[in-house]
Amino acid sequence: MLKAIPKTKLTVIITTHNYGRFLQNSIESVLSQTNQDSWHLIVVDDGSTDDTPDILETFQDDARISVVKLNGIGLAGASNAGIKKAESEWIIRLDADDWFHPQCIEILLEKAEKTGVDLIYGDYFIVEAEGKIVCSHSQIGNMIGAGYESSPLAAGCLFRKDCWRQIGGYDESLRFQEDFDFWLKFTERFKTAYVPQPLMYYRKHSGSMSTNRKPRSEARRQVKHKAACRRRRTIPNEGIQMIVSTIPPLDACISSDLLLAKRGGKNLLDILNEKTIGFPDIIKKVLLTSDEKVDKWAHKNNWDVKKAKFPFSIGNDWFSMVETENDKSLLLVASPLFPLIEKERIQELIDTLLVHDCGRVDSVLPQCGQVFQLTKSGLESGIVQNENQMNGMIEVKKENCLYYQSGGLSIINPKNYSKKDVIGFVEILPFEGFLVREIKDLEWAVSQIN
Repeated sequence: MLKAIPKTKLTVIITTHNYGRFLQNSIESVLSQTNQDSWHLIVVDDGSTDDTPDILETFQDDARISVVKLNGIGLAGASNAGIKKAESEWIIRLDADDWFHPQCIEILLEKAEKTGVDLIYGDYFIVEAEGKIVCSHSQIGNMIGAGYESSPLAAGCLFRKDCWRQIGGYDESLRFQEDFDFWLKFTERFKTAYVPQPLMYYRKHSGSMSTNRKPRSEARRQVKHKAACRRRRTIPNEGIQMIVSTIPPLDACISSDLLLAKRGGKNLLDILNEKTIGFPDIIKKVLLTSDEKVDKWAHKNNWDVKKAKFPFSIGNDWFSMVETENDKSLLLVASPLFPLIEKERIQELIDTLLVHDCGRVDSVLPQCGQVFQLTKSGLESGIVQNENQMNGMIEVKKENCLYYQSGGLSIINPKNYSKKDVIGFVEILPFEGFLVREIKDLEWAVSQIN
């Protein structure tokens, strides 16, 4: 039977599903808070079949803790259920595999009430499965926009319950990315703030939801599309011009024979063209090429052709080769050399451009691993060039993510685009970044598509 939940200043919500091995540490981190006067803890057990009920049984006599039992409805639903039960002005969530710094509640609550914001978050430590600290993760004070398309961790984020109510809580139709969806909705209407201190320990392990990359990517697309619709951002009446570029990167010597070679009855241009079906806003397609054979193929298939000045791309910026006659239409640049990029990425690029109202969005791949720079002393790790910092150097923490342009898809809004604009991004999955360089690559890619 659920205990009567007292009215307090703040409620901590711990959600758990088969995380019994971590749960006691999570609960004790709440009980050990330096602020002991203003909170109540609700643990939501979402259908656990491990020793979670036994762990909770050991805390049954603690008046500061209430338990809500559910039947496996998912993280968003479990979070909403716990928050509904809360009798407080403020809410802070905690996943059962993570834990709080002892001063987490005290620092966040004091700063929130002093600044008058509706949501506040801090930095955190990343820890391995056994709890050893790997590194600290520094967030930024403004995560809203194309340049830092992210959200604070849902865990360790303090917000007003009334704001949660006004935006409809967490979207229970989402299995992943419900925190990113919540953040976008929240920042559309309410004020946020940031505390530059690590106040939580975030555990990464094999069972963590953050390791499920493909379903997370699909959910992210859905969230951004809903945001574009909710904000009533639409494609200009002039539509989208699509530039299909056959210009490869400088280090990829690709001939027209590869571009026009057919496997499974299709060549690379056919595969790309099929992905544009269902996008009525693409009003014009232009083939950008420097190859005479490709030029002839384009005319034979009723494509417009724009002759390129160079047979290869200069750096990573393909837009420098494109001049558009209509600066009011969006410009989608695509390469047939990346046949595994999913069709849905086109819509995601469009939605990202519209949501953030930026000038340009690129498809990118995360560059993982240690960062090095060549110096007089040889390779030095963890530093990159930055002209705005002292001595032209800044330290790059290991957990920071670097990206490189995949070259597969990009979109610009000529009206907003300039060299100074922040570039938005769509992170593609590793297999989508596969670049066809020779016939055997083409054969393998076609086998994956079919």
